[in-house]
Amino acid sequence: MKKNILTSVLSLLLITSCNDNFLDKSPLDKLSEDKYFQTENDLNTYSLSFYPLLEGYGKNFEKAEMLSRDEMSDNMAPSTANNVAAGLHLVPNSNSDGDIGKIWQWETLRNVNYFLARCSRADVSPEVLAQYQAEARFFRAYIYFPKIKAYGNVPWINKDLTVNDEELLYSSQMPRFEVVDSVLADINFAVQHLPEKGKEATAKINKDVALAFKARFCLYEGSFRKYHGLGQEEEMLREALAAAKELEESKHYTLYTTGNPQKDYQDLFIQDDLNGNPEMIFHRHYVLDKLTHNMVCATAGSMTKSLIESFLCADGTPVALNKDYSDETMQEELKDRDPRLQQICIYPGTTHHQVNIGKPGIPGTASNNTSTGYQLLKYYREDQVLMNARNYTDAPVFRYAETLLIYAEAAAELGQCDQNVLDKTINVLRDRAGMPHLSVNVGFEDPTIKELYPNVSNLIREIRRERRVELACEGYRYDDLMRWKCGKLLEKPFLGMHFVQSQYPEVKARKYGDTSTTDFSITLDKNGYIDVYQSKYPQGFTFNENKHYYMPLPLDQITMNTNLKQSPGW
Repeated sequence: MKKNILTSVLSLLLITSCNDNFLDKSPLDKLSEDKYFQTENDLNTYSLSFYPLLEGYGKNFEKAEMLSRDEMSDNMAPSTANNVAAGLHLVPNSNSDGDIGKIWQWETLRNVNYFLARCSRADVSPEVLAQYQAEARFFRAYIYFPKIKAYGNVPWINKDLTVNDEELLYSSQMPRFEVVDSVLADINFAVQHLPEKGKEATAKINKDVALAFKARFCLYEGSFRKYHGLGQEEEMLREALAAAKELEESKHYTLYTTGNPQKDYQDLFIQDDLNGNPEMIFHRHYVLDKLTHNMVCATAGSMTKSLIESFLCADGTPVALNKDYSDETMQEELKDRDPRLQQICIYPGTTHHQVNIGKPGIPGTASNNTSTGYQLLKYYREDQVLMNARNYTDAPVFRYAETLLIYAEAAAELGQCDQNVLDKTINVLRDRAGMPHLSVNVGFEDPTIKELYPNVSNLIREIRRERRVELACEGYRYDDLMRWKCGKLLEKPFLGMHFVQSQYPEVKARKYGDTSTTDFSITLDKNGYIDVYQSKYPQGFTFNENKHYYMPLPLDQITMNTNLKQSPGW
């Protein structure tokens, strides 16, 4: 697609990206209505303020949303346990109280509704007006998606209400299905009226972006309805499949590849400029010393053994069924595996940041970079690692690989995934990675993944595996566990690598069952794997299926508005 940010619009985008207050303030503080919304330029300038809502790699020292979301799942194990993953999160006091409280904020929605209520005043053609309305309605849907995921039932607000409006102060939640219908209507309007790929203005979304979001939204909603027994899931799954299929059949995109499966996957995430990249449906552009992030330093991220074991062996077999597989040492464990594994996890004996990593840094060593031994490599750029918050690699927002995964999963959930579908989707991803193809009959039954997902077909399990591997540490895993009703997986121990004392003579490890040792750096399970949280949470994590599939509403909102009902179980 065209370059995401031109000099002519860069200043506004940088202001709106770097100033959190921009979208939190009433537009009336910024604009004089009698002088604004008169020209297309007015519409364009205002609409650019919506774009920081599209997550990228964060900004400055912020932790990117994608890593924060994966730390809520079984993909990552930060040294300090995530409260959501541990089941220890509480009802926030207000909607400014932490990440959970902030989900119940409405300022950005008001900004969009304010625009929609006034944009028709501009002296533009009906077609141009519809395009700007479509853009705003896309972002309204985008704002609502995390609220639906968090609460299910939420108020539907399509007016630019102020914080003092009684309609906002005393509105009650609308049933989930009705909110979803309203959001889907917004997305469909965006699909219909946004410009075709290549005809959009620079830095703007197009029809394909709306289709990609529609596929993402409908897959989540359809699978959530199915596995939570809400009903009417097929219509949403069909919408997801149709949107993903339309993108695939458009032939507008292909996976990024140079034909080198040993490096192409990681290269996708460390490019200075994703403009023109054939896999990008939409990306966020960063500029040195103007709009930057800290993602290159995410190598401190700690992945779990559960994620590492999801990667197949190089011959296409799972580790549980491969007679040559050994995880006695990490050097053995990461060899002869799906090439994506060594592009996401630092391999012992390689050099990064001018340091030879003979072994990963774990608690108790001088280079304590990871709690598990599995150190994140996916976003690493050697030449930017010392730049702290001045990293400027571009961030995918919607990439074609996700669309292919949605296509395959929706088709499988509808019973329509044949070999032809797999060859258009999963096997395209495997071709880039240099991996054997997946066949519709799979050819094996992996006991490890069957334990994770016991109530689905073998084919769906393998599609879920491919999704976990391809989208690892991109922020999708927690949502996947929620929609598949697999929250109980968060109760499993968060394990790291198999610990070999001879490789770490300086590390004091507390062995399984030892309650007498008080001086230790790591705790091991009965099989000798690092058990990251066992010493601090000896009773393990808790996932309460009667409450933890939804987030709690902030206490002050319930107090102020007695028409609101707290989320189930909270």
